[in-house]
Amino acid sequence: MFKEAIKATATTLITLSLVSCGGKSQSALEAENLLETARGAFEAGDTHRAFMLIDSLQNNYKAETGVQRLALNLRPKVMEAAIIKEISSTDSLMTSYAAEHDRLESKMKKISDQKLVEPYYVAVSGYDPSFMNGTGVQPRVDEVGQFFLISSVTGRPLKHESITLKSNAGQVSTPAVAYDGELNYRINGSELVTYMPEQSDTLGQFVYDNPAVEVTVVFNGAGGKSFSRRLTSAESQGIADAYRFSKSIICSRDLAVKRQKLERQLQVARDQIARTTPE
Repeated sequence: MFKEAIKATATTLITLSLVSCGGKSQSALEAENLLETARGAFEAGDTHRAFMLIDSLQNNYKAETGVQRLALNLRPKVMEAAIIKEISSTDSLMTSYAAEHDRLESKMKKISDQKLVEPYYVAVSGYDPSFMNGTGVQPRVDEVGQFFLISSVTGRPLKHESITLKSNAGQVSTPAVAYDGELNYRINGSELVTYMPEQSDTLGQFVYDNPAVEVTVVFNGAGGKSFSRRLTSAESQGIADAYRFSKSIICSRDLAVKRQKLERQLQVARDQIARTTPE
């Protein structure tokens, strides 16, 4: 009789417990709690945390189909909010680069001639029209916005293949460009080497990052021979101007492509919201 009373009491407690929880399992309660936490993060603007919580819910509570349907509707809403935030950030950067391009455009000079394969831009600061008849470095920006350098050596048979820029902030060098009669060209005691954009970028960044220091250019020749000279402040400024002018063009173009991609992603998210929202 006593044992039967204990069993009856236990059965009653279990029943009351199930009733108080709406008959939900521990797994269902945990899934619902995770969903509500994710919804709270979303409403607070923390889309990164909301995504993590939704992922955790979908990976660990697959059997809770009711909660999963609600999470399926919440995810594209979080995605929509995250994309809108990224579009806003992208627009801000595009505005910044456009302003920088406008500021620098007057500091660049377009060189166009029928003898040229294509026109290019040079910085007004430090520009020497007789550059190829002397010894120095000239920054250029091509028509698609790529920054590159050209080095010229005259009257010194260095057979140079690379250059180094150095200052008290450190030093950077281009890779060697082997003599080929095109990118590395020699005639009548003059040497002209063209460094591709990927070979020049580090040097442009170096000068731009250190605007108030004196920079020396070293022309690295064959057999360990070299020649160096200090860049004037105008020449250093020209390299920095050309480098940033190039970045303003390339980054603006890349950001425009990114924004178009974000717009497509935003439409996908909104389509998903429409599909997963109950009528």
